[in-house]
Amino acid sequence: MSNIERFVVLSVALMIGIVGCSKLPARLGPGPTVSAIPLQEASTGVELRVNLSDFVDNPGEQTLSWQVLSGPGSIEGETYVGLFDQVGSVDVSVRVANRDGKSSDADFKVVALHGYMAVVQNGHGLEVLDGGAGTVSAIDVGGNLPLVYRDVMPDGSLIYERMGGSGIDLFHYDHKESRMIGQGLGLNTIYDNHTPSGQVFFEEGTASETGLYLWNPDGETATRIARRPYMHNRNAFFSPPDVVYFEFGNNGQADIYFWRIGIGDPATAYSSDHHEEIKAVLPDGGVVFSTKGLGGEDELLYYRMGHGVFTVGGDLPASVQDQDMTYVTLSSQGLVVFETGTTSRDLWVWNAPGLTTSEVAATSADERYEAMTSDDLIVYSVTTAPGNNDLKLYNYSVGASTDIGASAANEVFELTLSDSDVIYAVETATNRSLYRFDVATNTVDAIAESVGESYATVAVLTNDRLVYSRTGAPSSIHTWNPVTGTSMLAGGPDATFAGQGPNGGFVMHVTAFGQTDLALWDGTSGQVVTIAQGPQDEHFEAAFGNGAVIYSVVVPPKTTTDLFQWRDGAVTRMTDGSASHSVVTVLRDDF
Repeated sequence: MSNIERFVVLSVALMIGIVGCSKLPARLGPGPTVSAIPLQEASTGVELRVNLSDFVDNPGEQTLSWQVLSGPGSIEGETYVGLFDQVGSVDVSVRVANRDGKSSDADFKVVALHGYMAVVQNGHGLEVLDGGAGTVSAIDVGGNLPLVYRDVMPDGSLIYERMGGSGIDLFHYDHKESRMIGQGLGLNTIYDNHTPSGQVFFEEGTASETGLYLWNPDGETATRIARRPYMHNRNAFFSPPDVVYFEFGNNGQADIYFWRIGIGDPATAYSSDHHEEIKAVLPDGGVVFSTKGLGGEDELLYYRMGHGVFTVGGDLPASVQDQDMTYVTLSSQGLVVFETGTTSRDLWVWNAPGLTTSEVAATSADERYEAMTSDDLIVYSVTTAPGNNDLKLYNYSVGASTDIGASAANEVFELTLSDSDVIYAVETATNRSLYRFDVATNTVDAIAESVGESYATVAVLTNDRLVYSRTGAPSSIHTWNPVTGTSMLAGGPDATFAGQGPNGGFVMHVTAFGQTDLALWDGTSGQVVTIAQGPQDEHFEAAFGNGAVIYSVVVPPKTTTDLFQWRDGAVTRMTDGSASHSVVTVLRDDF
């Protein structure tokens, strides 16, 4: 073979090798992995959307595709979308894959609760009204024994009692079935409290003695916390992570006990010859309770497990400690607000970690607590003369008070807004005007003032819009916008506030020609919309953030009330039974 031939053959072989190598499969990198997807809480009738890309590690930055392997819902791009009409929990399994075919699976749980929920009394029975799905479903018919709603658990299940002649029975309803708590057997089984995980504290016994128990809904097991013959155990206060405080005693004299859940027996926190009553559990795990001092004065004490008992306000002079102490409230930071004195009172704040007391107001005047704002500012009144009060605002972080209103007229606290601004009235012999105190600027804005007129707040809505009334001839109902500082006339002399409504507005009862109708003041348009205007009286029952308004009315020839839902101008009848229906309480409105 010549050199030229050898060169041609070598060149061809080399080219074949290069082409062949280019067609060899590439080495594949690691595929995507999905980290744990936390439990998702959904509302019935409201679409749940979960961005799945938040939980994926994609090393090759490849394009990914998703699919639902099991459970309800579908995938839109990288978002899981599900709609749940039934209350309960479901498991969802999803898979993510890259273009190389490598995949990873993940499971997560969705707990669906009523998005817009109310409890309805149907004669002696109880029902759940779902304002999202627009349905009413029975909890328990009750029969001849009245049912009484008590509480809603963190998972949306309900606690209710059945009142019988031979005893009180306690039930847990998880929107699928009702389960009895306790023994029954003619005993009084009474709801007391619950833990954040949904365990139920209850009292069970007779008029002469009651024990305290803890019921676990998972295993339907009841653990006895404390019981002794002829003694009562009651008023359980849960203190995270695992302590319960309660009152133990009889004949109007109770001591304070505590129990670490699942560990040993209860122990005494404080015992005396006087009656002790739990007032509050503090964030540090301690508890504040009332008792009597050595001189018979009302006293406040604090107990924390492992630390002992301390006197609230124990660093104050003896002359102050000898006065009656009255518990008022607890701040979000665990500060205890209390008053001392009887006819003329002073106001204090006690800090448990430092066992220190700060003076809010302690003069010869009568100073009393009025309210605590969302920022833990204390509103209090000072009586400067009979029939004349001033209003002040105390800031614990700076240890100082600011005047809200201090004049020759009488300042009266009305309410606070979500930004801690204070609404108050100024009363004279001829006027009652409304003002807003702005805590950010320490300035006062007039809401409603007119010579010879009287105004009073009626309600504050979730958007801080104020509803207030004007008395006189004619009377009227108004609304005030805190953002713009402007007021609008909402209803005439025959209109009264009925309740919070959708669209940032409120519902009114309107009386005309001897009958009561319903109307909505729409917060978006500022217009009044008729909800119900029939020959019978319509009574407002509830409203929800999705625009639904529930009302009751008697529809002849029946003599009992039924429930109707109004939404966007359309009316739907929700009940048609033999007993009267009414809303007991709204549990979730999502305004």
